[in-house]
Amino acid sequence: MILLCLTQPAFGQGQAQWVLDVNGYYPSYVLNAPLGSKPVPITAMFGYPSAEYDTGVQPVTLSQDSIQGDGFTPETGGEFGNFNHFNFAATYSFVYTPKYEDTSITLITATSAAPPYSQQVRVVAITVIAASSEYSLSRSDFGVLTPGDTSQAELLLFNQTPDSERIYLSFSKGVDFNFLDSLSLPIIIPPGDSLPPIRLDYRANALRPSSSDSLLISIQRIRGGVDYHSPILFGNLLIGGCNAKYFELSKTKFGYITVTDSSTGTLKLFNPTEDTEDVSFSIIPQGDFEADEGVDSPILILPYDSSLPVRITMHTSINRKAIRDTLQFSYHWHSNGPEIAQVKFDTLISGGCSDLRFLVDSTYKHFVSTLGKRILDSVIVHNLTTNPLSLYTLFWIETEDFDDPYYNFNFGDPQVIPPLGSVAEIFSFIPSKLGYQHAGLKLTNWYIGTGDSNDTADVVNVSLEGLGLPPDNVSSVKDGDGPVIYPNPSASEFRIQGMKSGSFFVIYNALGIPIFQSRKDQFIWEGRDNSGNLCSSGHYFAAVIGHRYHYVISILLVR
Repeated sequence: MILLCLTQPAFGQGQAQWVLDVNGYYPSYVLNAPLGSKPVPITAMFGYPSAEYDTGVQPVTLSQDSIQGDGFTPETGGEFGNFNHFNFAATYSFVYTPKYEDTSITLITATSAAPPYSQQVRVVAITVIAASSEYSLSRSDFGVLTPGDTSQAELLLFNQTPDSERIYLSFSKGVDFNFLDSLSLPIIIPPGDSLPPIRLDYRANALRPSSSDSLLISIQRIRGGVDYHSPILFGNLLIGGCNAKYFELSKTKFGYITVTDSSTGTLKLFNPTEDTEDVSFSIIPQGDFEADEGVDSPILILPYDSSLPVRITMHTSINRKAIRDTLQFSYHWHSNGPEIAQVKFDTLISGGCSDLRFLVDSTYKHFVSTLGKRILDSVIVHNLTTNPLSLYTLFWIETEDFDDPYYNFNFGDPQVIPPLGSVAEIFSFIPSKLGYQHAGLKLTNWYIGTGDSNDTADVVNVSLEGLGLPPDNVSSVKDGDGPVIYPNPSASEFRIQGMKSGSFFVIYNALGIPIFQSRKDQFIWEGRDNSGNLCSSGHYFAAVIGHRYHYVISILLVR
């Protein structure tokens, strides 16, 4: 419940003014109450906002008069006085009880010898009635039927009020939906009564593949033989369909083909009616698909006949990876000559170009560098289209036997290749350890998060291989600088002195290929590889690896 807060206006002493509102509204108040809900409290407030300062206050007389309906109670009113600076406002309360009447209206009138002398608030109460309490329809979807077949439903009408009801029924179109029973309108339903089921019928018509209509129900209350008020209206959507064969397309997906190839399908049109019909068709945007063999549109088709096959051909362009077009049909229905209706069909057709929209100058790159030394290189990417092309660069790992190549290979930001232009995709190799590193460079015009579908993507993989070699000035580490290997040279075994706890070492040959890896805290290499085979004489490198340190020491094995 909303009450108006009466505040002091800019009136001087002796200029008494009084105000009136209902639930905070003036000059009208409208409420909606669901049928069956509890009584709704309503309050009229009136009085003198400036009574504390004015001396010319006068009593106010209030009356309540029902214009329509009897939902408002009680209807008493009366005179309200004794307004002063301690008592400057009064209230009058009543309730609305939701009934089956459509609308109840009451008028609150207040008069006084003080200005503004008379004020009124019109209160309108609308009972919200659920359709389920008035009628029941067994079905609103009549299904998809063959031409001429019918489907039925039952309509039940109820009167749950203490008054008689006058019912009007109709269809908004009345084309494919009808009443099977002969109805004498209006239908009178006594209080608390109902009617036998009323049957509805839908008949499928080949002229309308899909059909819809609205069942309109108008209810009027009758009290004492007189219409109570304006009718209560309900509506129910009805739908049905016809499954006549209108066209046949051999395929809607034409596949991904090269620009030098073509893909074809066959279209056949059917006339399921008893008149000669003409059918026009088009392909939007008509850039990739075409109807050939000299077909004219529209095509005339005899009653219950079909057209000759029409060949639909897809041609591709390097500028469009994925193709999404629409094949549209427009049937012009005739009856004894004149056109009486049109029906349109839209069928999605798709395909695409399998050719790459960009090429690279090389799919394999090999690098050789010493530890920590950066080498730059690039792959030249050529845009074969007449449109700008966004190029994204990603990495994928070719083998899992090596460290993450993200640490050793770096690349630039995504680029836009101009039409028929080229760009260089630059990356670098920075070896952090001895031996070979493998990675794969993935170039694509599509990237997760761009919002594009991945069926528009072209992908080219470039294999990367890098060899990390010791620095040119590597020699035995001096005392105090880190681990020391002795004897060096040696004919059989090497001992590593100064290894920290938890460390291990890896032996590489002169090409930087790892041949032996120790266990943790192992400090002797016996000149053998991981398989236990004796290694031949020559230069080797021992990489001592521990927590936050990495030493490379050159050693010489002499057999």
